[in-house]
Amino acid sequence: MILQVYAPQPTPRVRYCVAFWAEELLKVPVRIHTDPADYRSATGWHLNYSYRRELPHECWIVPQGLLFETGWRAQAIRVFQCRGRSAFFGEPGGEGDLPFDLLAMSFYLLSRYEEYLDFTPDAHGRFPARASLAHRHGFLSQALLDAWALELRRLLGTQPGRAALAPPPYQFLPTYDIDLAWAYRHKGGWRFWGGLWRDLFYGRWKAVGERLKVGLGWSKDPFDTFDYMGQWQEKLRFDPVYFFLVGEAGPYDKNHAPDNPPFQQLIRQLHRSYRIGLHPSYRSYDQPARVAQEQHRLESIIGEPIVRSRQHYLRLRFPHTYQTLLDVGIREDHTMGYADALGFRAGTSRAFWWYDLSTEQQTPLRVVPFAVMDVTLRQYLALEPTAALALVADLIAELRTVGGTFAMLWHNNSLSEREGWEGWRRVYEGMVTLGRE
Repeated sequence: MILQVYAPQPTPRVRYCVAFWAEELLKVPVRIHTDPADYRSATGWHLNYSYRRELPHECWIVPQGLLFETGWRAQAIRVFQCRGRSAFFGEPGGEGDLPFDLLAMSFYLLSRYEEYLDFTPDAHGRFPARASLAHRHGFLSQALLDAWALELRRLLGTQPGRAALAPPPYQFLPTYDIDLAWAYRHKGGWRFWGGLWRDLFYGRWKAVGERLKVGLGWSKDPFDTFDYMGQWQEKLRFDPVYFFLVGEAGPYDKNHAPDNPPFQQLIRQLHRSYRIGLHPSYRSYDQPARVAQEQHRLESIIGEPIVRSRQHYLRLRFPHTYQTLLDVGIREDHTMGYADALGFRAGTSRAFWWYDLSTEQQTPLRVVPFAVMDVTLRQYLALEPTAALALVADLIAELRTVGGTFAMLWHNNSLSEREGWEGWRRVYEGMVTLGRE
């Protein structure tokens, strides 16, 4: 059965939002009508996006106007509670079967409209969670659009002779950023001995002993947690994505040299079993040529095109970063999340196509959001392991209810049980177990 949509003004924004709801959240084929007679005679679920009702049992959404504009400007937004969920671009008790413009709300969140406006960046030039509408109004931790999809399915299912729509199946997506594959090994003599002298100078005696033991081959490098990760992946049978940093070393890029043979061997080894992506370096954020250079390096190592990425330090600027990725052939980006908060930066847990406000068109870049990062839990939120796991468990439970995707971002060094990460393996094990069940 087809979702029949009446939209007499089918702008690119309208078509984008209709496609998102039909393809990503409702999982049904869709047809957009501009002729009301064709719409009324069509068979299927009926959704009317216009200023007047066309059928007595349709789902009617009254446009707010955002989808008929171009460009971006500051919007007057009032968030209110409706049927137990946050909503905006409407009024409680307004016209329509939903008293707000669900399509305009979804466009504002998915396009990251607010990130095109003026904001005060954080120390790394990022749009901070605290600046977002979702954080200010307390719905960042909810997959808001996924939750509203439950209500839209209910409304469509009440139409006479129409079957109820079930939520899509819950999914689990573990991802890993490999910023530094080893703490001490395979760094070359000058980096090893230079690090040793720094540890001695600052009196870091535990690190001195650990470094010497690893260097002499008496113990395993603490960041070498890849066998441990592989054991859990095999045990729970999930399919992760690994993102590798292969830029030149710098103040925020501490990775091994991309021509380091053991590092290349590790990448190839993981590539044989798992999906691989690029982790564009910190400096590539405002130097697009570096992205292409680093992409070529990684492609040379694994011998095939690199089509997915995630920005190092989550440095994402609209529309420039995504335009750069498209220019070099990246077709799937996993940066859509915040460093300083858990939750859903674009209002959904589901992957979606990026809409470029500067060109007013849907692009071929697939955006894959994540909800949880290890550094967010321990450093930004300053949570203890038990509290962190409880918070993640609540998030997973909600995503199971709405038929969402639980995507997590972890680092190999976070599983080292050192430098403040003691006890966090328990969080990881509990999280992947709950996420995969």
